[in-house]
Amino acid sequence: MNTEKYKIIPLPKEQWKNTKIPMRYTTHEYYDVKIAHVEKGYQIKMEKTKCDPPISHYPEEGEPDYYPLHGFQTCDKFGLTTMDGKNFDGFMGIYQKLSGA
Repeated sequence: MNTEKYKIIPLPKEQWKNTKIPMRYTTHEYYDVKIAHVEKGYQIKMEKTKCDPPISHYPEEGEPDYYPLHGFQTCDKFGLTTMDGKNFDGFMGIYQKLSGA
């Protein structure tokens, strides 16, 4: 890309605040996170894992049909909401029991 053609122009916050950017992507991998209780606290391990099938993310929609198949629930079940007290189908979490806890 020829960057000499493009200029970054600072915009006043009023012009860009709350602008939604529809970023969509498909991932073929994710990081599986494991948390274990050890003698001096906790140990966190991250392992790259393949997605089968790949997962497509559409932030404005969430993935309300995919994640419940893997034990995810809407976050209100955990007492969590957005900063303004709302919940929506794509806002999900899963309970993880800590190893050794």
